[in-house]
Amino acid sequence: MLGIPYTASIDVWSFGCILYELYVGYPLFPGEDEKEHMALMMEIKGVPPRSVLARATRRKVFFDDDYQPILVPNSKGKVRIPQTKSLTTLMSCSDPDFVDFIDKCVEWKTDNRLTPEAAFQHPFISKAVNELKCLRTAGGTSSVAAERGEGGRTSKEGSEAAATVKSSQPNHKTEHSAQQNLKQTAHHNNSKNNNGSYSNGSGTSVVHIPSHQDK
Repeated sequence: MLGIPYTASIDVWSFGCILYELYVGYPLFPGEDEKEHMALMMEIKGVPPRSVLARATRRKVFFDDDYQPILVPNSKGKVRIPQTKSLTTLMSCSDPDFVDFIDKCVEWKTDNRLTPEAAFQHPFISKAVNELKCLRTAGGTSSVAAERGEGGRTSKEGSEAAATVKSSQPNHKTEHSAQQNLKQTAHHNNSKNNNGSYSNGSGTSVVHIPSHQDK
């Protein structure tokens, strides 16, 4: 608007205007044309410093030769006077850090305007970051507690404990099969040999003496 080359700092100015509009529900500088737009900015932020106007190629559109603003009425006949309003009054906000953050975003001098790095260190942002961290920590703790339930274990811990108990318990099916195999082996060893003797399982052959019933 003033004819000063843009830098990345213009995005910080825009960010402050967006935050204001999101909070209040109305644009910060709703001018009907560029002259009223400039008057609205001066109404809140005052007249731009001379160092800023000295670099403005369109300075004479808004200021006289003495760097004083040319005040003209808008379509409704209203003349806006520099520095007669404040963000604190307009926002009616209970958080002074939020108001200060926006105020520093719309500084006339780019050297005094917040940088992205400085914005992250501002109390308004740092408080919000800390609140998010606390919410995430509390949410994670609640999730674990809910998963543990009355038993005091998570489902994963419960599964691992059950697997450990199961592996330590005797396998009755396997033991039964082993006992059956031993019985079959003993029966086979005690069966008669071809020569009329039988084995007692120790490798010694015992002669079988027929009884009367055998005859």
